[in-house]
Amino acid sequence: MRLLIPAVGLLVLLLVVLRWSDPSPRAELTVAYSDIKTLDPQLVSAMLDVRVSYSLFEGLCTFDPATMAVLPGVAERWDLSEDRRTYTFHLREDARWSNGDAVTAWDFREAWRLALMPDLGPPPYVGFLYFIDGAEAYGKWCLKTLMAIREAGDDADKIAMAKRRAANSEAKFDELVAVKVVDDRTLEVRLKLPTPYFLDIVACWPMFPVHRATMARMTTVDENSYNLHRDPTWVHPETIVGNGPYRLARWVFKREMFLEASETYWNREAVGPQTVRMVHYRTTSAAFHAYETGKVDLVFGVGSLAFAPELLEAQRAGERNDVHEVSNFGTYYYVLNCREKLSSGRDNPLADARVRQALNLALDKEEIVPNVQRIKPVVARSFTPPGGLGPDYDHPKGLGYDPDRARDLLAEAGYAGGEGLGPLDLTYNTNQGHGPLVQAVAHAWNKELGIAVETSSKEWKVFLADRNSGNFTVARSGWFGDYGDATTFLDLFLPTNNNNDSGFDDEAYTALMDEAAREADAGRRLELLAEAERIVIEERPVMVPMYHYKLIHLFDPDRLGGVSLHPRGMQMFYRMRVLN
Repeated sequence: MRLLIPAVGLLVLLLVVLRWSDPSPRAELTVAYSDIKTLDPQLVSAMLDVRVSYSLFEGLCTFDPATMAVLPGVAERWDLSEDRRTYTFHLREDARWSNGDAVTAWDFREAWRLALMPDLGPPPYVGFLYFIDGAEAYGKWCLKTLMAIREAGDDADKIAMAKRRAANSEAKFDELVAVKVVDDRTLEVRLKLPTPYFLDIVACWPMFPVHRATMARMTTVDENSYNLHRDPTWVHPETIVGNGPYRLARWVFKREMFLEASETYWNREAVGPQTVRMVHYRTTSAAFHAYETGKVDLVFGVGSLAFAPELLEAQRAGERNDVHEVSNFGTYYYVLNCREKLSSGRDNPLADARVRQALNLALDKEEIVPNVQRIKPVVARSFTPPGGLGPDYDHPKGLGYDPDRARDLLAEAGYAGGEGLGPLDLTYNTNQGHGPLVQAVAHAWNKELGIAVETSSKEWKVFLADRNSGNFTVARSGWFGDYGDATTFLDLFLPTNNNNDSGFDDEAYTALMDEAAREADAGRRLELLAEAERIVIEERPVMVPMYHYKLIHLFDPDRLGGVSLHPRGMQMFYRMRVLN
């Protein structure tokens, strides 16, 4: 018997390994991916997660990824009031969830109500909902009542209060928020102010609906934190109910994801690949090798490869038609922690704007970026990418390269020669080719300013959690515009924005952004936004902008069509076409 136990254990282990290594069947389209953080559309922020969200869910509106024009989605049409503040969306009769239930206006109301509650994260893009009249007030009510519960005395009382809060939250939403369910197929939304790009907002993933019955089953009051807790397994294949062009058939974390065309999707005849397999690769070079050996059909973003310039040269020489170069609507930068205190509790030297200016002025980006990023992206002087906002927007010129002024500013701040400032932590995520640029920046800061810089790389989820919580001094970051207006970048540094990793909270900046939101004259509005951007780039910088993204994708155009080369970088698998 003593020998039988190891034998049984070995058999079980063998069965587990065989099941774990059992791949999904060959899909019509196979795509390489690096990592997925979440499939919950209200919590999604990374580009890859966004692509999967558009496969599993659909909003009232959607995008044409080739042009980024707004198209009808679940809503077949909409009306806009004369004062341009009230939208009335009319939902399709044939819009269905993957379990066959009708998609109703109530599903959108429930998604937006839950997204406004700080209990669930809070969602990184909750600011999208703040365009709606009363939405921010509801979020504040949710936070105030949650804090009151946590400050109460007896634990039993706290649990009872938390349950009452959850029960009352729907009525409070209806009282405060200008979202009205007229009937199952009609949703009325009133905005705080006229917002010309609101339909672009509605087409974005944070505005996707949720299946109400699933949310009711998977959301409970947490008896330790007293907030609402949504079981994260609701997005697992066996429980997820989506309304998008695909359903999630299989997901093995850090291995693969398998999508099958949804039989209930209203526009199922427009779905291209009937099956999509996404295979996880830890590094870009591994994904490239898989592509070259025919294991995958599509790889996004291979610009970090050491030989990426050679790929571009081969493309330009007509030797490879599968290399596709795209100037992207995004910016690669280092975010600066602007809080008074670091997470360790010590005073933060970067709380002084002069230190942040010095870090910018000490970098010769015209020298550093082309030498490290051999695909030679456009060096960034502003946060907003040039050309993406039209000819009338006046982008800041940036601080430029002036090491003498940088040293003077550092001395004025009390850190002459870098004394007392370091060690300065510069953190980045692993496996994506960020290391060489990080080292070049660290070397320049040490050389020009005398600052001791400690660099550290972290696994993606840990890195994101630390950056989001302010557990950093300087961190690698990047941002892609979600819609075609400067606010898609500049809203990032408002104190109410959950993506404001810098902790920047500036009254003058907020006032300019608020004034721009109320300004009816289009020209004056752009002037106010440009003035606000100059604050976060030149006067009280919150970042060190390095370059505007240039992406390189790999796919054979003779085999695969419909891959978007638009600068906004929106990719929708169902719009792609397998040609042979």
